[in-house]
Amino acid sequence: MKRSLHITINEGAGDSPRRSPVYAPGYVPNYAPGSTSGNPGSDYVMPPPIDSGGPRNPSDGSDWTSGDPGSDYVMPPPVDSGGPRNPSEGSGWTGGNPGVGYAMSQAGGYGPAVTVTDRDCDCCCGQPSAATAGSTSRPGIAPRDYSGFVIVRTVPGVESRTAENLWALAKELGLEALQAVLELKLEKDGQPAETALRLSAPPAADSDQPPGSLVSWPLIDFPPRSSECRPGRNRAEAIAAIRALEDKARVTSFPPLHSLTAYWRVDLRRHPDRVEEVVERLSRLAVVDLAYREITAVDPGTSTAYGEAFGEDQGYLDDAPVGIGARWAWESLGANPQAVRICDLEQGWNPHHQAFGANLEGVRFYGANRADQEVGEGHHGTAVLGQLAAGAGSYGVKGAATDVGQFVLASHYRSKDEDPAYPFPGTNGHVAAAIVNTLVAPSGATGPKPLLAGDILLLEVQRGLLPTETDAADLDAIRLASALGIIVVEAAGNGGFDLDAYSNSGTGQNLSRLDSHFRDSGAILVGAARAGLPHDRAPFSNYGSRLDCFGWGETVTTCGYGDLSGTAAADYYTNIFSGTSSASPIIAGAAALVQALHEAHAKCRLDPRSMRKILSDPATGTRQGPNVGGFIGVMPDLKGIVRRRLQLVPDVYMRRRVGDDDGSAPGLGEEISSSPDILVWRGKPGKASDRFGEGPRANTPAPGNPIDPDHPDTLYANHKAHLYVRLRNRGGGQGTARVRLFASPAATLITPERWMPIGSIKIPVVNGMGIPQGDTLTVSPAIPVDLPSSGQWPQDPSEWQASVVPAYSFLAVQLPWDEPPLYAPGFESTTGLPPGPPYFDWAEFRSFLRGPGVAWRNVHPVRAAASMTLPFLLAGTPDQARHFDFEVIQRLPAGVEVTLAVPPALAAKLRQRQPWLANGSGALNLPSRPRTALSQVVLAAGACVRAAFHVRITGPNPLLRGHSLAIRQLWRGEEVGRITWWFIDKSNTASL
Repeated sequence: MKRSLHITINEGAGDSPRRSPVYAPGYVPNYAPGSTSGNPGSDYVMPPPIDSGGPRNPSDGSDWTSGDPGSDYVMPPPVDSGGPRNPSEGSGWTGGNPGVGYAMSQAGGYGPAVTVTDRDCDCCCGQPSAATAGSTSRPGIAPRDYSGFVIVRTVPGVESRTAENLWALAKELGLEALQAVLELKLEKDGQPAETALRLSAPPAADSDQPPGSLVSWPLIDFPPRSSECRPGRNRAEAIAAIRALEDKARVTSFPPLHSLTAYWRVDLRRHPDRVEEVVERLSRLAVVDLAYREITAVDPGTSTAYGEAFGEDQGYLDDAPVGIGARWAWESLGANPQAVRICDLEQGWNPHHQAFGANLEGVRFYGANRADQEVGEGHHGTAVLGQLAAGAGSYGVKGAATDVGQFVLASHYRSKDEDPAYPFPGTNGHVAAAIVNTLVAPSGATGPKPLLAGDILLLEVQRGLLPTETDAADLDAIRLASALGIIVVEAAGNGGFDLDAYSNSGTGQNLSRLDSHFRDSGAILVGAARAGLPHDRAPFSNYGSRLDCFGWGETVTTCGYGDLSGTAAADYYTNIFSGTSSASPIIAGAAALVQALHEAHAKCRLDPRSMRKILSDPATGTRQGPNVGGFIGVMPDLKGIVRRRLQLVPDVYMRRRVGDDDGSAPGLGEEISSSPDILVWRGKPGKASDRFGEGPRANTPAPGNPIDPDHPDTLYANHKAHLYVRLRNRGGGQGTARVRLFASPAATLITPERWMPIGSIKIPVVNGMGIPQGDTLTVSPAIPVDLPSSGQWPQDPSEWQASVVPAYSFLAVQLPWDEPPLYAPGFESTTGLPPGPPYFDWAEFRSFLRGPGVAWRNVHPVRAAASMTLPFLLAGTPDQARHFDFEVIQRLPAGVEVTLAVPPALAAKLRQRQPWLANGSGALNLPSRPRTALSQVVLAAGACVRAAFHVRITGPNPLLRGHSLAIRQLWRGEEVGRITWWFIDKSNTASL
């Protein structure tokens, strides 16, 4: 089902004709005016929308249409399919318009139409209006949830440093037309203006504003906070503070689009029938740049799935691709990391929860804690803080930024008794004012310090299921914060909408990055994905090109609600917190950890543009799953970001092949078993660093001696063979390494049942010395090579000539330095190794081949001779028969003949499929060309076929250093194994 959106803020009269959208067959939601969903700040739930496989453009002729581009509608809430409920409620699905509410009708189908009833108060009571004068019926159209306020932005220059409201501004500047609108001197249903005046609310007692005129207030104010001994600011002081911030922003990447001093809030809650008319009249005035109806601000929370286990649900902190790698980042921080201030902006919290320690400052920049005044409030904010700051007494629950954050709060809810002078007590949605207040130093001697460049501001708020930056004032405030260096993380909202289809005809704003009217707020916009791999988009999550990152949108374990455990608000826990509400703190935590690591190691902070680019980079992030359409960005992988992109911490790696300069995973067609950093040498162990460190042999394709206990190198016959690994540190600081080593008979495919453990190598940091930064080769300590005889090879001299016989290949796996060893009988278990029979998994094994910290050496140095035999095994998988392709790669001079010896039965099958092979019952003559394919070779389960290359020099050209022969094994075009022999001039012993 397509859920795109096109809305118009600048509406005409309420009785203008509308065209209804076409909905999916049988789908007409029933809005029950008698139902309630709590007040706008409550933790109500929006049911997940129906999704039929991804986004569709509203112009593509599909079932969904967006109606008239000028229509005033939002796509209706989706059909409920019996999913999970809000953890704070025992009822069924409720949600939609926080004041009117709705209930999905499921018995007997759906009604033929939708009735929309405006209500008396959009902001605090949460009840439908008793009056019915403003009711309208719009079949098939779901309303946006308006707050009852109109936001006005005046044109530049229309300003007063003394006027505390819009009417006083109009009077001072002689703006009679604006005064007339504010005094409601408008015709209403044919009644004279005098009658309309008597329907209005009285102004404040100490004002000379005419009785019945509309009450207004600056959108951005700085109220007093007696609890912190901070006096408020009058209008002149407020303008000066805002202008000071905007002056700083003018020379940044996000210069102001509009001054926030020009915004005003006008109260029309008592006049729901006059709102459209007032907006229309205001928009016509030359002194008004913009007028629009404010959409109610709510928490972007929805519960979509139940969790199962208390500890398992914090997988969002684990390594990618499951989570963001926060646990790894904690280990990399070191002692006493620099604190990053993190501000959570929403409406209510329980700051006294047992999980919050001293790093929760408990101060608020703006607004009131709604939880102090209304029962049931505060769970949402407590859950968000739990994801960021939980630590003490939290039953194992830990916040992503607990070790690096100092946490402060800002509320977009204004208390009923917080500021006696405020004309709109008990209202929410003051998002822009809350943002600006986080940026300004207190006017008194005490109070919360403002956020500084590099600090984090988390916006846990949505408007009409859309990002809060769809509000013009909020966009300007977010952009101002970004310009001043604040990392803003913003929830994308839970409407299931294609944000690329959003447009606002009143402001020209849209959310498509490719559109010429797009205006960038600088915020990191966060969508929600399923917790389980492959992290498909959660159907309720908004999507589009504007999104940067995603996090878990379900089954998040954190504080609050109490459905998991607890008896009171101070010890409540949940494991079903969800929505873009749960996704956004995950990204805010990632930003805080990256910032702390960057400041600790690079001695500076990242700016908003750099942070957003880093966190949203697909090269160092987990991509969303393919099963649900709609782009939601990537989930950051902190290990990849800090190690590979920023290179802040020690990052030790082994090369997978010559020319690999960063240890990155090879592509499906690239070689996977030619590491030059695993080598055997029969010389004195103390000389290995000098011989094989950074220098002439750094990029030798097959360094060291031939590897076969039955054929010792004659030059070093008196020395025991030792195994070494070489490592590099592409990061900063002194690195450590722990590497587990295995050997296996040389084969084209080396599966776990043939691995033999050799031992472990550990390189610690001793006296400040470990694996140094600078990306230079460091040779490990030696491990004696004590392998069993290679008696599996035939010993008939007429068949196997006494030349070099490479009997063993090696595997090296890097382990976490502090991982405790786990022992099975006679074997040390190694994290990350795929299981062998009987639990062999082919997909898991293939993933392991290219996994992090894995290096293979199936390359062998060979001293050239006139005639050589190179034995190996053609191997299949232990679980079942599979078709494989093989490719022989010859980098040989002219006059060298290569034949392939395999058992007669396999030779017959190969001739059958490759008719160009020479006939006969003996070895298969291979053509003298660089690549020869042997296609569709069926190898039975557990197959291990003895094979050999016979190499004979028939021409005048010798085999020299650089010549090679290889055979690689492929499955559906993906390389799964390779053996390579590198030839060396017999007289050139220095190359070994």
